Parts: sequence; C-alpha cells; structure tokens
Amino acid sequence: MVYSEKKNISLYPDVLVITEKPVYFDSGENFLINPILIIEVLSRSTRRYDLTDKFSIYKTIPTLKEYVTVDIRKCFVRTNFREEPNLWREEEYSDFSETLKLKSVGCGIAIDKIYKKVEFKYFLSQNHLSKNQRYSCFSNQCFA
Repeated sequence: MVYSEKKNISLYPDVLVITEKPVYFDSGENFLINPILIIEVLSRSTRRYDLTDKFSIYKTIPTLKEYVTVDIRKCFVRTNFREEPNLWREEEYSDFSETLKLKSVGCGIAIDKIYKKVEFKYFLSQNHLSKNQRYSCFSNQCFA
C-alpha cells in the first residue's frame, strides 16, 4: 500500500517500484511512502478515478517520479514523468512496435510485450497497429 502524507490517504496501486530501502509511514510496515514508479491498469470501474483523483493524490508523494497507466480496452499506454516538483511531462504510446520508456528506472519495455496475452474485446483500428504487426480480433481474441 502507498501512503500520501500530504493527503492523509492510502492507496493500492497495481504495480509500484522502489529503488531505495523501503520507507514506511507506520511501524507496521503497511504504508510505503517512497515509491519512484507507479503503474495502474485501467479497468472500466477504476478508469476515471485512476486518471484523475488517484493521480492527483500520487503527485503529492515527493519521491514519485513516474506514473504509468495501461489501457486494457486498446493498445494505449500513457506515462507521466516528473521533471520538476510541479512539472509533469506526458507521453503516449499506441503502436505495438513502440517501446515504453520508463525514465524513472532507466529501462524500457516493448508495448507488444505488455499486451502479449491481452484479448481485446473490440476491433483495433489500423492506426493502433504497426505496419509489420497486424492484429485481427474476432470472438474476443487477437491474432498476429
């Protein structure tokens, strides 16, 4: 669990990364206060909250450098990277041939690896596909 001291609230991110020794708000080691990277998978029920209110709370955590959201309905990943205390740069990825750059941890991951076992429920439009990798979606399954 992640804790925002400024907002006095705890949150459950889908994925979190720390690069230093864990620092906890409480003695029970329940509320981590030093994440560097948080990733949320956007579901139908949490999408709006993850993109707005939850991100606003995460921004109050001083150690947080990067916030990534992954859409499960289509190929779309958004990363927000903190360049200065109140300045965030947003990048979007919507092509299977791209590589998500995780600046906070100095690595990347191929977008097609993120979506490797995802079964899209909707037809993917051609602008979400690379020239070398076309997917067809039928009966809730995608085939390269």
